[in-house]
Amino acid sequence: MSLTQEAETAFGPVDRILRQAVVRQFLKFAVIGFVSTAIHWIVYGVLVHRYPTHRQLDYAIGFALAVTNGFFGNRFWTFRGEHQRAQHSQYLMFVLVNLVGLGIGSGIMELTFHLFQRWGYPASFAQMAGLPISTPAMTIWNFIANRYWTFAAAEPGTPE
Repeated sequence: MSLTQEAETAFGPVDRILRQAVVRQFLKFAVIGFVSTAIHWIVYGVLVHRYPTHRQLDYAIGFALAVTNGFFGNRFWTFRGEHQRAQHSQYLMFVLVNLVGLGIGSGIMELTFHLFQRWGYPASFAQMAGLPISTPAMTIWNFIANRYWTFAAAEPGTPE
């Protein structure tokens, strides 16, 4: 067996998985999400450093900027061609999905903040500790809801 054939055999299952449309879509969603998360975390980090008593507002401002970036990235790359609804309708749906995600993320952020404070960590650490926990939870929710609702094919005769 040649080296090429051995590689194809070894990576065959991975290649089959990567060829599935939903996996490719999720990977694109993850790339857009990574950029949006960077926007969210950077804005939050700057604001919470400057205004530490407003951490929920700081979190929400970073979130709003990240959501807008995520909508356009996902509409024109991840779910391109799936624009059966008007852009403003999809944006409102995307925002609604992400507001639910914000509730999930905010709850996790508050819980981890108070836990880390109770465990004796400084506020500056406790304010950031929930981000790596809240982000995966929000990502899973957002992908499923946006794939099957926001960017799903509109039913024939469905009003905008």
